[in-house]
Amino acid sequence: MKVATLSQRNYLALRICAIFSFSILMVISAYVRIPLFFTPVPFTLQTFVFYLSIVFLKRQAVFSQAIYLFLGLIGLPVFTNAGSGLLYFLGPTGGYLVGFVVASLIFPFFSPKLDSFFKNFCYFSSVAFCVYFFGIAWLMFIHKFSLTNALIAGAMPFALGEVFKIGSASLIRLRLKSGLFSGKNGYRNYQI
Repeated sequence: MKVATLSQRNYLALRICAIFSFSILMVISAYVRIPLFFTPVPFTLQTFVFYLSIVFLKRQAVFSQAIYLFLGLIGLPVFTNAGSGLLYFLGPTGGYLVGFVVASLIFPFFSPKLDSFFKNFCYFSSVAFCVYFFGIAWLMFIHKFSLTNALIAGAMPFALGEVFKIGSASLIRLRLKSGLFSGKNGYRNYQI
């Protein structure tokens, strides 16, 4: 059986396409939003797409997040509710946007080596904690929420949905590691 391999140039092109694809998926997931009447922070699919960017891009996930933020800062309507520009970035969801970049910069270095659902779930929970930490801190220090109000508005309404997203990302990562890209099917593992 012939082993399918990618040249270095093709691999680089594939990675660049993947980085830009996750930037576009962040834009699309920002438009999948459910506004909540009791908080200025809507429910979106962005954290799930963000977790998947870490699964597929690993240390390069920070580039997809940086491109996403850059597109918004230059005025393209890529943020939630078709928002853009620096003023939107300073709004109530700005901390989460900062959290995406910080978490994608730090956490790929701590990806669990021995895979189990529990380890992956704890890993993605830590990633989520980082994102929500910045979101809540932003609400407290920029928008003058108390800690209790920041937690009620910026974290508690999303906890159940986040558990589902974290569990889904954990299962996807386990499946990719155990089968499709592990070399068992004759494909070289490029750490996707």
